[in-house]
Amino acid sequence: MKSALSLISLSILALTLTACMHNRSSDYVNAKNNPSLKTPPGVNNPTFTDHNPIPQKSTSDTIAAPSLVPPGLTEDEEAAKIALAEEKKKAKSAEKIKNSDSAENTAQ
Repeated sequence: MKSALSLISLSILALTLTACMHNRSSDYVNAKNNPSLKTPPGVNNPTFTDHNPIPQKSTSDTIAAPSLVPPGLTEDEEAAKIALAEEKKKAKSAEKIKNSDSAENTAQ
C-alpha cells in the first residue's frame, strides 16, 4: 500500500514537472501586437507617463583606448622589459644553435 502511494505521488510529480518544461524559445514567432491604449469616454486629457524612462546617452562617441602598460610601470620601463625579453630569446636561440653545432662536431 505504501509503495503504491509513493508510486502515485512520484507519477504526479513527474507529470507536473514535465508540464513546466515547455520550450518557449520560438513563442515570439506567433505573437501578435496588442491594440493601442484607448481612453475611456469622458476623459479629455489623459496623462500617460513612462514609469521606466530611458536616460539620454551620457557618454561620448569616442572612448579612449585602455593603456596596455601594467600599473606601476611607465611606458619606458615597459619598452625596456620587452627589449630585454627579446634579447633573452635571441640569446637562447643562439645557444641552441651553438649546442646543436657542437653536438654535430663531436658526432663526426
